[in-house]
Amino acid sequence: MDCGLRVTELVTIKLKNIDFLNASILVNGKGGKSRTVYLSDTTVNHLRQYINKSNKAYLKAIAKRTIYSKRKESLSSSG
Repeated sequence: MDCGLRVTELVTIKLKNIDFLNASILVNGKGGKSRTVYLSDTTVNHLRQYINKSNKAYLKAIAKRTIYSKRKESLSSSG
């Protein structure tokens, strides 16, 4: 994603927190604080396609170790 989410925020996104009309996601961040993250049109389109295929309340359980940086290293919890 191109919206600045931390790994932990990304893997805990709930479908009910995605607002396609406003291209945003309400995420629970560090310290239990909620914040709104805005998405590009490309990201919104990819999310729609993914949700249409998975059809689940949680987008998908993803282990942190399966998300890699461009250098092929596992990302930390802070990204």
